[in-house]
Amino acid sequence: MKFLRKMYQKSKEQKGFTLVEMIVVLVIIAILAAITIPALLKYIDKARDKQVVINARTAYLAAETAASEAYAASYTATNFTFTNSSAAGSTDISKVQANAADLTGLSSNYSCEVTVKTDWKITNVVFKDKKADKTATLNVASGSAWTVTKGSN
Repeated sequence: MKFLRKMYQKSKEQKGFTLVEMIVVLVIIAILAAITIPALLKYIDKARDKQVVINARTAYLAAETAASEAYAASYTATNFTFTNSSAAGSTDISKVQANAADLTGLSSNYSCEVTVKTDWKITNVVFKDKKADKTATLNVASGSAWTVTKGSN
């Protein structure tokens, strides 16, 4: 009994953790960090991809609006035909491409290239996010979904 009483008193006098206990806790924390950090980085990368697609959709909708406005302006009110179908090419189409960047209100960290046919239908959209170094592409003609690639290629 005397031994147990001494041990009890000794344990009451000791305060804090031993060095071994501290090392064990640090090792456990390091293992948990090694497991969770790569998973969090994947989620961050997926979120950036989604943000690029959201910005690309905004640019696409702006280009579609600009193309619709240009399409409507090129029709006459009486017979709904092109007023000058041969002039519906480069000047108006490049204007649509410029409006895609202007209408989104995005900063200079982004660039958007929209391909528009002479019948004012959008066929291809390439949206580049220079800050995130990602490119979102949509091929409207093939009906594919947005694809995001690393690098501005």
